[in-house]
Parts: sequence; structure tokens; C-alpha cells
Amino acid sequence: MLNLSDPNIDDAKFIELITSLPKDSIFLIEDIDAVSMDRKQDDKKMSEQTKPVSLSTILNSLDGLLTPDGLLFFITTNYPEKLDDALTRPGRIDLIKKFSNANEYQVGALYNRFLPDSDEKDKKDFTEEYCGKSMAAIESKLIEKVI
Repeated sequence: MLNLSDPNIDDAKFIELITSLPKDSIFLIEDIDAVSMDRKQDDKKMSEQTKPVSLSTILNSLDGLLTPDGLLFFITTNYPEKLDDALTRPGRIDLIKKFSNANEYQVGALYNRFLPDSDEKDKKDFTEEYCGKSMAAIESKLIEKVI
């Protein structure tokens, strides 16, 4: 996993890290929307000393030019509408999966993980209240209940 907003990660460091990965690895880029999606401005925007990873370098990685065999990329974003079409075209992104807020089953299953010995009425009340919320919000509430 690599944090692209780390000021120590530039194109050269990104290439160095990605080419050193072993065969059949998984590489996670979280919050890809944090990368500048303006390909024209990438080279002009910042000095060489503070220049972050460019979209061009990421695109070349996804194309396989810089990557070891069998490398799987997982990319997350909260803002898919901000992503450049060049990033999301077929061949670079093979599958797009949207994770929606929790349904009743998911809330109940998470509740059982945190509070396996609790009363069914408490579980039902919690599930009704938190159905449709994000898994992170539900988890946070359950942690409060456990502590």
C-alpha cells in the first residue's frame, strides 16, 4: 500500500518501489483522486523537488510497462467523477466495484462480530437505526458499545 500524498513519493520513487515488487503481488493505491488528474499541468505545476507522482507514471504502471508479472492493482476513490478518462478506460481498470452503504444483513453481521452474545432486540434496534449508513460509521458506533 502506498500513500501518494506522501511528499517523499515522486515519480522516481514510485517507479523504484513498483519495480521492486515480487511477482504476483497486490498493490493498493488508496484515494487515487488525490493525484493530479490534469496531465497537461503535471510537468508545469511543481518544482522537481516537490513534484508528486504524476498521472502519466501511474498510467504507465497500469499498462504494465513498469510492473512485474502478475501484479494486481487495486485503486480506491471516494470521487470517481474526478478521475481522468485515461485512467478508467478498459484495459487499465478491468472492474469497477461500488461499495454502497450497509444493508440490513451487513449491519446485523457486523453487530454479531462485535457483540456476539447480545440480546436480539438490541441487535434489531441497532440494525434498524444504522441500516443505510457507512460501514465505517457502524463500526465506530460498535466500538463505542464494546468499550
